[in-house]
Amino acid sequence: MALKATASATWVEHSDAISKNPYQQARNLSFKTNIIEVAGFIDLHFQKFVMGNTKYHFTPYLNGIINWSIENSFSIKRSLLNNNKIYIIKDNILIEKEINIIQIIEERAIIKGLDNGDEILSEPIKGSYSGMNIRIQNK
Repeated sequence: MALKATASATWVEHSDAISKNPYQQARNLSFKTNIIEVAGFIDLHFQKFVMGNTKYHFTPYLNGIINWSIENSFSIKRSLLNNNKIYIIKDNILIEKEINIIQIIEERAIIKGLDNGDEILSEPIKGSYSGMNIRIQNK
């Protein structure tokens, strides 16, 4: 029997604030997705194996891998959260949308549940409510 384990980690991130595209700047999303890979290998030899021996030169083995990652997550300002909800903007109207909070780190929150094209506020609006009409200002 032989055992082997490997682990690697990296991340992918982007912020609309650094984009030159006005739509992305107004959308004001950012994300940081961790990519963590852990692999464990075990070789179980089912037959006698002797290196260099022509009679026992082959044996079948089993191999297993485990992977884990968080996909489609976004990093937003913590102040934009309203419990497990966030306001998205659709046709200049605020709509409350339920999201999953993965982790809160200081003034940022990592969330899941936004769809491609969802627009969120860049700053919280005091007294905001679902159905509220808003006007978008370009910087």
